[in-house]
Amino acid sequence: MPRIKLGAHRVGYITLINSALVILFSSLAYYVRYLSYVKLKESNEGLNFSDVVVPAIQLVPNQFVFYPWTLLISPYVQTSLFQFLSALPIMFFGTQYLESNWNLNEAEGLRTPDKGLFGETIRYLFIVTLSTNLVCVLFKSFAVVLGISPSSVISSPTNFGISTILMSFIVVVKQLSPESTAKVFSFFRFRLKRLPFIVLTLALAMSLAIFQSFSPFFIPLFVNFYISWFYLRYYQINHVGDILPTTTNESHATAHSSTVRGDASDTFAFIQFFPDGCHDYLKPVARFFYHSSAFLGLFRPFNDDDIESSNLRTIQRLNKSNAIDANGSSDESSRRKRIALKVLEQKVGKSEASPAPENSTVNTESSTGVSDSTPGSTQAASK
Repeated sequence: MPRIKLGAHRVGYITLINSALVILFSSLAYYVRYLSYVKLKESNEGLNFSDVVVPAIQLVPNQFVFYPWTLLISPYVQTSLFQFLSALPIMFFGTQYLESNWNLNEAEGLRTPDKGLFGETIRYLFIVTLSTNLVCVLFKSFAVVLGISPSSVISSPTNFGISTILMSFIVVVKQLSPESTAKVFSFFRFRLKRLPFIVLTLALAMSLAIFQSFSPFFIPLFVNFYISWFYLRYYQINHVGDILPTTTNESHATAHSSTVRGDASDTFAFIQFFPDGCHDYLKPVARFFYHSSAFLGLFRPFNDDDIESSNLRTIQRLNKSNAIDANGSSDESSRRKRIALKVLEQKVGKSEASPAPENSTVNTESSTGVSDSTPGSTQAASK
């Protein structure tokens, strides 16, 4: 993947393009709205700048059919100074994280999920942005039809901005660094696996406290969170080396690599995004959605081999990442990765040591908080 050197750092093209798009579309939206405001102000003295809407740039639920591109550009359109100042670092560092972990070529030490010009980063952001906005628009429309929300809701712009894809970056961080620890202002420490839960909880609290509604903060973030996790869990195609285990159903071997769909590892199960005390309550809900989605054919159910091989691939990925970062990473970073490896190795070891019927029970509960195995696969984990 081509990169541009900025000082001592190398930045990917996608990172620079995404950051530039935030500046471009936010500035364009402000400029067009300002011109419209000045013109309309002459005939309407009570008009506020926030009342001016440009459907060709802003996502409006009852207008997106005429301007379908707004479903894709909405993350780049920031309608306030606070949104803009927040969106720039989030977009830059979030996209850079995706490029660093997904689009490096083999010469840089990692396999890439896709060897196209822009690779998996563009595909991922395209899918989650389009799906998130579409679901949110449909949700607002159904709320109006059912009488839950007033009709003015679908004629008002969403103005979600960076919230449309914020959780997309956070979910990937949780997937690739489940046991890492973050420090905020030198006194608040938390594991990155808890970051999605922290952000969603804050969004819910702010929505209820400020607007007495789920929509302003929680709805776009939760929808984006679930869609991002669903895609990475069941659909993302990764290229792995022959040393990594794959199963016949999920891989397509070539001379030097295999492709694997999704991530069935225990550390990426849906209930693992929430505190341990919530798992018993979430398992029935997660199990219902899992079986319903599998019944509708939305994805291929995991079997025990899928779960075991994904756990081993996670260990291998962390091992490789640890070796690549050995020269430049700190002792603390190496320690976190060793902890993650130890946790996964213990899980895999327990899975291999347990009798076959017990393996099936453990995997179905820990994989997604649901039954991720299919009939006839209970003996697979012991192979």
